[in-house]
Amino acid sequence: MNYTPKAYCIHCFAHQLQLALVAVTKRNDSCGWLFEILSNLFNVVGVSFKRREMIRNIQAQEVTQALEVGENFSGSGLDQECYTNDLCIALQIREQDIVNAMELVTFTKSVLQKMREQGWETLLYKVTLFCTKHGIDVPTMDARRSRRFVEKATNLHHFRVKIFLGVIDLHLQELDNRFSERSMELLACMSCLSSKDNFSSFDKEKVLKLASFYPEEFSSFDLMTLEGQLDIFMDYAQ
Repeated sequence: MNYTPKAYCIHCFAHQLQLALVAVTKRNDSCGWLFEILSNLFNVVGVSFKRREMIRNIQAQEVTQALEVGENFSGSGLDQECYTNDLCIALQIREQDIVNAMELVTFTKSVLQKMREQGWETLLYKVTLFCTKHGIDVPTMDARRSRRFVEKATNLHHFRVKIFLGVIDLHLQELDNRFSERSMELLACMSCLSSKDNFSSFDKEKVLKLASFYPEEFSSFDLMTLEGQLDIFMDYAQ
C-alpha cells in the first residue's frame, strides 16, 4: 500500500471473517470466557488418545440412544457460529467466484439481523431443553442477579441484552467494518471484467463505476471517452 497508495487493498474474505470472530470474542467478556473454557477443554482432551477415545465412545452411545427413541440428534449448536462457519467454509472454496462470495456475506448479515429480531425465544427454548436433559439448573429469568458493586438486573436482561443481543451487535458491526460497502462494490465492478463464459457478466455501467473509483487516473473527459469506447465494443460484440 505504501508503494502504490492509489490502489485499494482488499484482504482475503475468509481471513477477514476469522478476524471478525476473534474481535467479537475479545470485546465481549461472556463470549471470551466461553471460548477460553473450550480452548482449555480441547487442550486437555487433545493431548490424550485415551481421552479422545472416551469422548468418542460417549458421543456414540448418546447418538445410539437418541436414534432408538426417535430423537432428532442433528446437534446444530450455536446458530451464530453455524452460520459463520458455513460462510467461512464457502469463502475458502478454491472455485468460489467474487459475486457469490459477496452474496454469501450479505446473506449471513441478514440472517444475523433476523436472529437478533426473532431468535431469542427459540434459543432460550433450545438451551432450556439442553439444561433439563443434562441436569443443569436453569436460572429464573425474572429473578434479579445479585452481584456486589454491579447494578442489579434480571437474568433475562443479562442473558438477552448483554449476551445474546450484545454478541450479535458486535458480530454485525465487525462484519460491516471488515466487509465495507466500498470493497463490496469495487469487487462487484471488477467481476464484470471476467472472461468466463465469453464475458457473459460484462456490464458497461459497472466498468464506468470501476473507473470512477480512480479519479486521478480517469478524469471526467476520460470517463466520457471510455463510455464511447465501451459502446463501440458492445456494438462490435453483438
